[in-house]
Amino acid sequence: MDNATIHTTSAAEPQGAGVELARMLTIVKRALFNWKPSALLVAIGLIAGVGFAVLRKPNFKSETIVIYRQGVRLEQQGGGQSLTLGTRLQEILLARSRLENIIQEMGLYQDIKQKRGPIEAVEEFRKDISFKPRSTDTFSISYKGPEPETVKKVTERLAQSLIDENQRLRIQQSKVQQEFLSVEKNNSETILKDKERELATFLSEHPEFALDQTGQFGASMRVQRQMEREKTILGQAGGTGQDAHTLALRRQAARLNAALSSDTPTSLPPIDIPADPMLESERQTAETAVAAARADVAAQSATLTDAHPNVVAAKKRLTDAQAVLAEVNSRIAADKSMKMGGVGVGVDPEVARQKLLERKRRVESELAAREGKPLKDDKKDDKDKKDGKDPKAESEEEAAGIVQLETEWARRSRDVSEARDQMNELERNYFRAQIEAASSLGGYSDQVVILDPAYLPARPEPPGKTLIVLIAGGAALVIAMILATMRALLDSRIYEEPDLARVAPVLAVVPRGVGRRWWRR
Repeated sequence: MDNATIHTTSAAEPQGAGVELARMLTIVKRALFNWKPSALLVAIGLIAGVGFAVLRKPNFKSETIVIYRQGVRLEQQGGGQSLTLGTRLQEILLARSRLENIIQEMGLYQDIKQKRGPIEAVEEFRKDISFKPRSTDTFSISYKGPEPETVKKVTERLAQSLIDENQRLRIQQSKVQQEFLSVEKNNSETILKDKERELATFLSEHPEFALDQTGQFGASMRVQRQMEREKTILGQAGGTGQDAHTLALRRQAARLNAALSSDTPTSLPPIDIPADPMLESERQTAETAVAAARADVAAQSATLTDAHPNVVAAKKRLTDAQAVLAEVNSRIAADKSMKMGGVGVGVDPEVARQKLLERKRRVESELAAREGKPLKDDKKDDKDKKDGKDPKAESEEEAAGIVQLETEWARRSRDVSEARDQMNELERNYFRAQIEAASSLGGYSDQVVILDPAYLPARPEPPGKTLIVLIAGGAALVIAMILATMRALLDSRIYEEPDLARVAPVLAVVPRGVGRRWWRR
């Protein structure tokens, strides 16, 4: 009967949010009963926080901002350089050898250096250095340490070391590039002289090819037109019985006629030897000075007499400018003469003309023999037959020789053209390298400059002492509340009617009298 009553009573117990809230309040009340251990834990946390804040050395931070300034440039470079600029500057700043020098110079991390070695000291130094990009060409350098004065000095030293190292690397790179281009330019000059000497030797032996070197002579244009006609004829050679050797003889005859009809058939065409770019720049400057001096003389003479001091001074400046221009032109001529190395020297005109005439007669005779026309020089043919020579065989040999000469002429001309183009390109690059080296030495090249200098920090880096104590106290309070809640949940003592009902049936309930307060228990 009692058991049934008990079960009925348990089944009839009220359920709902109110009951759950009551249980939570009961757990909170029991947790408050364990306030003494919780208070002790909070006190220990506060004491530990205060001790850490007092014993902890504050860290101060100083920062400087640098900018990568572009200097004098002869041509625009690609935009890909800005993508690696920050990485390159960071590697320069954090180089181990340079950081070791700064550590030794300023006496940093001496305890770590003595205990663990210089490499570990450099690693600790790197941890305290911060390098961050602020834009495409602006970067910040910061350093943190225990002393404000030292922090400021180290930050300044880091920025200055980055500037010095970047400038040194640029100067060294410019010098190495200039030296390399100088060697390559000298080698190219030697090769060009050899090629031009070979070409000049060929032209001295076969002056009929000289007019083919440039298109500015009318005779040369006639030869070129004749060659174009011969190419057209070559396509129709099967129907007319002509072959490549006959066309080669025709081209050679056109060259010989053009050379003999020219005013100076035996003179070699001028070989354009470029002067040094520095000398060309000096000549342009001198020509500008002469033009300005002439304009000044004209302006002064328009209103003053020739005996006036201003006119005399203007004429003196004009004379000096003309002397400078003449001196520069003389140096350019000497430079070209040195580069030519004797290239372009002609031969005796009369001897060359006789050679051309002899070749012309021979070529025309061979052409006449191939085309079945009467020869112009019958005596020479009779003499050849008496000597046992075969005119047809000699014609074939002569035609084949002309083809070989044309091939050799094309090859030598191509070699000179390629060598000259390479020489011109190297001279342009060498001139550019000279300008870059001069701008680097003079401080006009790309360089890193300080935009915002390092400052003396007035306050330490967060967290401060107050914040450390608050963080320690808050952490201790949270741990204490968790510990008190766990103790309340695991407490098996009987405090109220539900606790007793879990152990044995409840027959009666005695009302609670006035008891002591919870904090007196």
